[in-house]
Amino acid sequence: AAANGNYARIHWDLPFAQLRQGLANVVVNGSLKNQYLGQLLTDFAGVEGWFKRFYVQHRGMDYPGDVLTASGAVTGKREDSGYGYVDCTVVLENSRGEQTAAGQATVILPKRGQSLPLVWEVEE
Repeated sequence: AAANGNYARIHWDLPFAQLRQGLANVVVNGSLKNQYLGQLLTDFAGVEGWFKRFYVQHRGMDYPGDVLTASGAVTGKREDSGYGYVDCTVVLENSRGEQTAAGQATVILPKRGQSLPLVWEVEE
């Protein structure tokens, strides 16, 4: 949590988390959960792919020691301007079977043997 400037006590102060907030333990920071899902998409996109869109909703708490599993599914594919756009859903599930983060993403992939541009026009 400190790496991204989130010093909320529920992330580092066990007595506070348990006694004042009623939690079982300190809580895993949401940004870390975003990074796990982002890594899943980066692995899927490969070195030539780009993120077009990435949205995550945090739905539950995870604690130190939880085993977190990131998974995803392709929900749509299309071609636009010579590039492949792949829409995906992503989910982070803990060892208790709870889906604690879920979201959507769009990854842009080049055609075989081609590359994506290094600079993109910003959309409004």
